[in-house]
Amino acid sequence: MRLLLDLHENSLDFLRESIESYLIADEYGTHLHYKSLPRNKVKWKIAYICLVSSFEIMFKKIIQDISPALIKVDIDSQNKNNRTIDFQKSIIRIKNFSSIDLSNNESEYLSRAAHRRNQFIHYTVEFSSEEIKNNYSVLFSLYKNIYEIYFGSDLYLEGIEPHVITEISSFAREYEIFRGQEIRKEDIEAYKAEIEKAQNYTRVIDKDNQVYGRIKFGSENDHVFDIDIAYDMSNSELYSWEYCDDCGAKNGEYHLFDCDLEICPVCGWQLITCKCDMQYLSTDNKIYEE
Repeated sequence: MRLLLDLHENSLDFLRESIESYLIADEYGTHLHYKSLPRNKVKWKIAYICLVSSFEIMFKKIIQDISPALIKVDIDSQNKNNRTIDFQKSIIRIKNFSSIDLSNNESEYLSRAAHRRNQFIHYTVEFSSEEIKNNYSVLFSLYKNIYEIYFGSDLYLEGIEPHVITEISSFAREYEIFRGQEIRKEDIEAYKAEIEKAQNYTRVIDKDNQVYGRIKFGSENDHVFDIDIAYDMSNSELYSWEYCDDCGAKNGEYHLFDCDLEICPVCGWQLITCKCDMQYLSTDNKIYEE
């Protein structure tokens, strides 16, 4: 079978490959190491490389439409083996010769993307899924905007649901990744305030006004080892993780209020359901009220 793809089709084919790898690597927004599969996360590399390549080829298509000679390194050469320009050069020619309104910030962002792609291909690879997803979504959004302006139609990829394209392009604008969780930017300050407030309630008080120190996330197993109970919630890998799987408290912090994984310092059962009937108590002796 012989195949022929023009620059437009080739760009979209790379983009389709990119999104297919993205969907594997993203794991429905999972970033915590104990929930992720390394073989899936490695797909971020391919997703990013293909996205940058798709962008480069789209730029070459736009430049070729202006003048076929402009996609050559040496525009005056008649040599058939004259190489085509790289991504860095295509960015310059897009700014100099096309009607695409590419800002200086966008140009610099694309240059950094080209450099990152080359690092992925030629050097030791090191990245975090949090960082690369943000970068990917910004780059994808820019591709989508330029594509739709230049070609005059919505970006469509056969085999890719339209909502996936919308979600990727809007991610960096609408979400922030904090403690391995994807949170809407409008909610992030409230969440951080809740974490800070929880750290001020260092104790709990029972119905008989007996006061006990709260158990910080990460010290559950050690604490339960020192008390005599028939059953406990701890003795689990859960408490060795970087962040609490329920409330997002960092290891060494107090859990957020009403977290399912916080244990009672008296009986070792789940604090919010145990028979000790505890209430949170602040450092200035205020009982927590929702």
